[in-house]
Amino acid sequence: MKQLILLIILLISAGTGFSQSHRAGSPIYMNDFVINETSEKGSLAWFYPRHTPKTAQQLEKVEFGISLPKTVMEKVNAFLSAEGVTDMGLNPFDRNDIDIEATFTHNGKIVKRNEAFYFTEFRRDLGNNRWWQDTTSYNFRIRHAPEFTGEYKVDVRIDIRGLETISVNSEFVVQASDNPGFLESGKYKKHMRFSKTKETFVGVGQVIPWVFDNSGQLDEAAGPVSFMVMYNSFRKLKQSGGNFTRMVAAPWFLQLEWESLGNYEPKMGQAWEFDRMNDKLQELDVYFIFCALLHSPFESHPGEGAPNQEISWESYCYNQMDLTKSETACEPDVLCTEPVDFFDNEVALNHQKNYFRYFVARWGYSTSVAGWQLISETDQLHNYRDERVEDGTMIDHSENRAKVNKWVDEISSFMASECDDQHLKSTSLITGRNYSSYMWDPALFELEHINFVGQHDYVFEMEPSQQNVRNRNLLRRYNSVNNLGIGLEQGEITHPKYQKNMFIYDEFGHVPVIPRAYPEDKDDDPVVAFNSCADFSFKQDLWFTFASGCAVAGLDWWNEHDRNRHAMWKRYFPGMNKFKEDIDFETVNYTKVREAKGETYIAQRWPLRRKDITRSNNDSYRKSDLLEAYIQVDSLDQQGFGWMMNRSFHWGNLVDSLSCISDLAKGEGEFARPYLYNPMDDDEVAKPITIEENEAFIRVYKVKPRTEFTIDFYDTESGEIIKTVETRSSLFGTLKIVSPEMKPSERYDLAFKFYDSGLGWR
Repeated sequence: MKQLILLIILLISAGTGFSQSHRAGSPIYMNDFVINETSEKGSLAWFYPRHTPKTAQQLEKVEFGISLPKTVMEKVNAFLSAEGVTDMGLNPFDRNDIDIEATFTHNGKIVKRNEAFYFTEFRRDLGNNRWWQDTTSYNFRIRHAPEFTGEYKVDVRIDIRGLETISVNSEFVVQASDNPGFLESGKYKKHMRFSKTKETFVGVGQVIPWVFDNSGQLDEAAGPVSFMVMYNSFRKLKQSGGNFTRMVAAPWFLQLEWESLGNYEPKMGQAWEFDRMNDKLQELDVYFIFCALLHSPFESHPGEGAPNQEISWESYCYNQMDLTKSETACEPDVLCTEPVDFFDNEVALNHQKNYFRYFVARWGYSTSVAGWQLISETDQLHNYRDERVEDGTMIDHSENRAKVNKWVDEISSFMASECDDQHLKSTSLITGRNYSSYMWDPALFELEHINFVGQHDYVFEMEPSQQNVRNRNLLRRYNSVNNLGIGLEQGEITHPKYQKNMFIYDEFGHVPVIPRAYPEDKDDDPVVAFNSCADFSFKQDLWFTFASGCAVAGLDWWNEHDRNRHAMWKRYFPGMNKFKEDIDFETVNYTKVREAKGETYIAQRWPLRRKDITRSNNDSYRKSDLLEAYIQVDSLDQQGFGWMMNRSFHWGNLVDSLSCISDLAKGEGEFARPYLYNPMDDDEVAKPITIEENEAFIRVYKVKPRTEFTIDFYDTESGEIIKTVETRSSLFGTLKIVSPEMKPSERYDLAFKFYDSGLGWR
């Protein structure tokens, strides 16, 4: 309790503005409707904007309330108050029981169809870490963000099982606002833009995925106090110049259908709080991807005592043998016995359409929603990948992958067509075939309504070391961006449709997974410690993602609520924002597919070939080995930009200069054993090298030949130009860029822009 009180005091003093409970606004009556069978009346009311009834702002929230007659609500309450499996009453979350649709007309043309959703009013009680249900007579709400100015008409159709269809309508006026619109695919597909202004948008930020309660019960909904911590992190993100994050529904955070099949009432308090969170994010101009399903319940069956045991398939309401059945009302069991049945059962699919429909109906109005992800880490699902058994036999699971693929297609199509949702859509992956960037099911990202590739890619510290650390971006992550951006399979373009999809590294980080020493290190987490210490790693991730062609810069996982991580945001986001100010992905095309040195790419890396990357491992550096770089060149070969880094600057060479790294690598200080091991691509040198003026260079291929180019070098923290040079491209269109001095203690990386001197930067 002391910790809880301290947290509330800190949040109030920090000025989050969320210490007081929200009070509901009063509805403004608009029109009546009548149920013919009972002659009872219901009504349509205006809720938002509160102070300007029947007048709204362009692309801002409009909210209506529907009050259903007493006999209907009695049937709704009969369902919600039942215990266990029931066929009593009407399920307000099931579109087959109650289906309310609003059609919005502007200048005589239908412009949008939005579904209504069941709503419960609450008030927040931070002292007791709970929400108290408040009163409302308008338990169904309709939300919309009108795209056009002028007069609107809204026609509401109400279908209730067992009754005739009911209609009600009203009008309102929309005034101009400065909201730039929803995020959509840009002109050249690889980046985002605003729907109204058509201006380029580049996300910069970090994953702030969810809340955690102190109870540690992952299968129980977290209370409002944990949400206050998220609000604080969003505010810190905005203050630092961040504008993008990603959230993931989980049983303890907004996975609405977990406790009871078809009944979301146990999460209605969280849904109410998420309304407030959406309002705050729109106020802050922070955009987010929302992932609606966590993969953990669909993974392999855990053994006794395994991590996340309480959020396994055995505890999921879709499992016919659910071991944790709730006493709250639920629909009859779905005949699912294995995780893959979730994706291949018609009754289950009907429930899932209700689930995704609810998200779109309640939060699809929000211009802060950058996109929906259907599920996290698709290739982690049980029996998704082929597997080799003890006798060496390979078990083919392509049939399961086909079921998942069909499910993704059907749900994304349902959201786009029946829910009239225009947000970007995706699913995500964590590792491909043979732990590469080649996907088990390439057709997954060729589906009509899938707009971006979402990839997770962690560097796992193992004992002994099993992954590249020094060249992690050059050898691991670049391949993902390049292969999944172009559609490469073994060097050949086999999936050209990928070139119409953007690439987002929406989750990645550095994870020591070496088992902790117990009880010595029980309270000292090496993952948290490394990610609090390694700000250089965070910075590399930020600039690598941007310079290699990702639509969002950053999105690391870990330590999102930690003060050290907030300090990294404050230190590194401003330089990135200033550098990208005049990079316009709408007027300049950076998506041309090129070929050089036998490599196919959109964004070039340096060194380009794998053999040149690994040449300096356990050997002396050459001038062409000292730098790693990622470069984008426009389609006319006249200009480009990129980022370069001293390749010797990585944790393996910082052990003697950073005590927090030293303790983790040597098992000293707080730690009873080592949690970092020398990387597979170990350096010959033991500390970062100082790069002198004119000592190191990179080459950019396929620019205009025999042309004078201007090169501006930028400090990555301030975003200011620190040096400008002139040089000339070769007869074959190769531009040699020689780096300025790079002392590890002062500057270990640089950003740069180059352009035809006669034309200038566009």
